Amino acid sequence: MRRVKGSSPFRLILSGSLKNNQNRFSGVLSMSRHFSFAGMQRSGNHAIINWWLNHFGGWHFRNNILGKTHRCRAAQIETFGVGTVLNHCDSWENYDPTTIKISRASEPLVVILRDPYNWFASWFNYGIPNPNIKGVPRIDTIKWYLKYVEYAKANVKQVIIYNRWFSSFEYRRGIESRFDMMGSDVGLNNVSEIGNQSSFDGGGFHGRAQEMAVLTRFERVMAFPAYRQPLQAYPELADISRELFDLEPPVGLHT
Repeated sequence: MRRVKGSSPFRLILSGSLKNNQNRFSGVLSMSRHFSFAGMQRSGNHAIINWWLNHFGGWHFRNNILGKTHRCRAAQIETFGVGTVLNHCDSWENYDPTTIKISRASEPLVVILRDPYNWFASWFNYGIPNPNIKGVPRIDTIKWYLKYVEYAKANVKQVIIYNRWFSSFEYRRGIESRFDMMGSDVGLNNVSEIGNQSSFDGGGFHGRAQEMAVLTRFERVMAFPAYRQPLQAYPELADISRELFDLEPPVGLHT
């Protein structure tokens, strides 16, 4: 997919800024905070959350919370840095962000978005059902993706674009400024074990995650009708790709 020329107000708002972060330094914060994230499965949630939590000395992470509840399976809980100040992090996947009830102690919900074509490629290559949408056909998962897009447009300051987070040093510094964190890329090259790692590479790129071809996953599966046809049923994805991600859709997909 090639880049789109020009810009939109939405892209400018999400571009990030260094102006409030120029005097910060790498390190971890010592105060306890509570964060909540939501995103479609295979959107880079774990990569971003792992990087985010490495800004802090310790954490208690609850992954893949089930529905409106605050419950998750024991295997989806991770605690690091016992004996230090523990920060709390809750994560929902594949659940309508407008209906999520975050903890009263939590800061506002942060939504993670990945461009539709690489997100769906990773989803297509994954194949493991998520409890929140068990039995839902692939084509219907795009309806859930669109819920996140609408939420993002209405809550631009609470959105992280995975593509830009992965590729842009400046964008990551802008996120830190926006959410009052110190500048650090510790954990950027980790492949999180929670979340079943990469659907294409597994954990093979742990320690060098920035080398993964996450921005061109669609090229690996474009030949499969089962990948193309669900996306073709939603022609509005082309404009979403251009507006939110500055990317033209794959050639021939929507024609």
